[in-house]
Amino acid sequence: MSDEIEDGRAAQAFRAALTRAADEAPDVARPTRPAPRRGRWVAAGAALAVAASAVVALALADRGGAPGDGALDPAGEPPAVADGWRGVTFRDVTVQVPEEWGDGYAPRADWCIGEPDPDAGPYVDVGNAGFTAAIGCLQQPPVPPGFGPAPEEQWVPHLRFVDLTRDDGDEVVDGTTAHGGWTLRVRTIGDVQVRLLSDASTEDVAGEIMASAMTGDLGALGCDTTSPAQEQPREGEPVVPAEGDLGAVDPDEVQGLLVCQYDRVGDDVPGLRAERLAGAAAARAWLGAVREAPRTGGPDQPQNCMEPWESTMTLAVHPLDVDGSRLATAYVAYDACAGNGVRDASTTWELTRDDCAALFDGRVRFWSGNGEAAERCLPARD
Repeated sequence: MSDEIEDGRAAQAFRAALTRAADEAPDVARPTRPAPRRGRWVAAGAALAVAASAVVALALADRGGAPGDGALDPAGEPPAVADGWRGVTFRDVTVQVPEEWGDGYAPRADWCIGEPDPDAGPYVDVGNAGFTAAIGCLQQPPVPPGFGPAPEEQWVPHLRFVDLTRDDGDEVVDGTTAHGGWTLRVRTIGDVQVRLLSDASTEDVAGEIMASAMTGDLGALGCDTTSPAQEQPREGEPVVPAEGDLGAVDPDEVQGLLVCQYDRVGDDVPGLRAERLAGAAAARAWLGAVREAPRTGGPDQPQNCMEPWESTMTLAVHPLDVDGSRLATAYVAYDACAGNGVRDASTTWELTRDDCAALFDGRVRFWSGNGEAAERCLPARD
């Protein structure tokens, strides 16, 4: 079959999906998300006093909930995903899991903070961005490395990605380890280690999940796995897209919004943390909110930090047309004490609730921020 036919079918499928999403997507402040079967908010970190302000770090625990609003297929060559499965990407590694697997948090040293949900289903760990509460949880009987610090009665089947260049947890070797009625499969791909904990209810798909792991330049939803947005900004020198003009985008052409979240690891290694794909209504509302925002950048409170421009994460946001092509690129800096704002190649806008908080949903989580910028970017609690 020719590439032209394949490309035509892909574009046709994408247009159909976008048409459905345009009818279903609500206001940008509340992107479409299937109601989770179960879930709770938990603190992923504590407030850290810095001068007169505080660094906010929290996350939505959604273990067992349905995945976010990203069933669309952007243009390009993201990994092909089997029917009934969804692709999840961290750094440059994509793994497929059954669609019913939700998103949640793998137990870490502070596992005793929240009460476990006994009905939680299998999930994909969203990571903890380095935030672990300084609390002493009761030590459990020894288990093989990688099975986790929580009591065995709290274990839930899950897939976890570990960045071996940054994670300081237990060293776990590749291979398959059984413990009681549980099995841990571990596979290292470059600097990422994929760990899958399964039980009898998930053992039939465990092999397929691990075999699906692959690397690539694009994530499962179409984000670049390595981006210039990852570069750490310097004082007075924000990181700006090389091209793209949000002001020139025709709202009628916008059919989707691709949100890519990156760790600030430099632009020469894969830094993709999470990705999300929203529908036409959310995309157009976000574009309108950006254009209506003051062209000032910020809000900034440099007096709150010793290194005001230092940032841990950033977003690259792409409005998409009906074929999934990127109409423009904007970088959103939101977690520093200075240099915050929405930027395309030529213009900087101020962060507002509608152009910042609206971007966080699904696996794209708000992990930390400072002062006024954090208040404008922190999503509303369900």
